[in-house]
Amino acid sequence: SKKIILIATGKNKAEIIAKTLKSKPLPKIPASFLKRHKKTLVILDEDAASIADMLRKRWHVADISELLQPPTPPTFLVTGMIRKPSMICIYGSPGTLKSLLLMDLGLCVASGQPWLNTLPERGQGGPYTIIQAPVLWLDMDQGMNRIRERFGALCRAREITSAPFHAISLPHPAFDASDLQESIMLQAQIQALGAGLCVIDNLGTVSGGRDENSNEMAGIMANLRWVCETTNCTLAIIHHPRKGQNGGKEGREGDRLRGHSSIEGSLDLALLIEREGDNVTIKSTKTRDEPVYPFTALWTCEVSQDHILQEARFWHMGTEAPKESELDKMALLLVDLVAGFLERPNQNQLCQALHNRYAKSRGTARTIIQHAVEIKLLSEHRRGAGPTCEVTYGLPA
Repeated sequence: SKKIILIATGKNKAEIIAKTLKSKPLPKIPASFLKRHKKTLVILDEDAASIADMLRKRWHVADISELLQPPTPPTFLVTGMIRKPSMICIYGSPGTLKSLLLMDLGLCVASGQPWLNTLPERGQGGPYTIIQAPVLWLDMDQGMNRIRERFGALCRAREITSAPFHAISLPHPAFDASDLQESIMLQAQIQALGAGLCVIDNLGTVSGGRDENSNEMAGIMANLRWVCETTNCTLAIIHHPRKGQNGGKEGREGDRLRGHSSIEGSLDLALLIEREGDNVTIKSTKTRDEPVYPFTALWTCEVSQDHILQEARFWHMGTEAPKESELDKMALLLVDLVAGFLERPNQNQLCQALHNRYAKSRGTARTIIQHAVEIKLLSEHRRGAGPTCEVTYGLPA
């Protein structure tokens, strides 16, 4: 036949029409084979089209040709650590400076400044390269006066006077992530600002009174994930650890994140913040992507006589070296990079190559290069003597 016309009417035909239009040709749905004809016209009344229309609006069904398309290369909001978009959680006990650390990161993203510069003469590694983007801070915990004090001190230390940083403090009625309509409002606000980072302070205050240990948290995290993916924005959620747990002594580190397992399960990255004096340690307890090795930052601040924070800043102090097996793997990948150079590369060129290909920070890249030399996968070639002489790297003879 040159042309086929399929006519269906009535609600009793709605389900089979939906299956016919959505499924591949199947013997149990004979009408589905009509889709192979080049000129098939389907005529439906409103009742018969109801489920098919609902499915079309509700689901995007990807076929194999779409699934085989090359993925989009990842974009890093913070190089080698935080992807965009992604959903991350920063958690720690009260007093660990987790909110201030995230405020500092947010200001760096908004201003385009590197995050966690190395403390001169004391620190090692750092800073982390940032992709500049507008930032939205949703404060459900501190109040406008306190966040003005904290953001003001951080801005003064970095000499930031203008940046696309926006804050909403204690909205009324409170934002409720368990409500889809509320999540749609957050989505619209992020899109209106063009935000690349949205910080929620904190998870407990946006859960609509739901028990954080119940499976109701799965719906809340699903709503937040939907906001993240539909806005191409990194969602950073502040949360708290379980009480009375000490890391590996009572289980894996990830067990320290408080609440239902769906909270951790929905995250791309979870960062545990611990504090000893003015030293703050950041360690990953869950990651879906690149490993994030523990690192330490130093908190410095100036407080006025009337107890107002005047200036505040975090400085990078050091990164814990990756495990030997991971170093071996990266050293082997480094050999391939070196082989691709026409002339022997120096350290800066190799650090840049590791950054471009594998999103490694400069400190981690130097550790990988040193390890590759120590296990004799690479050879050093020095031009001159002394610590400042030029060093290039090649493959052993």
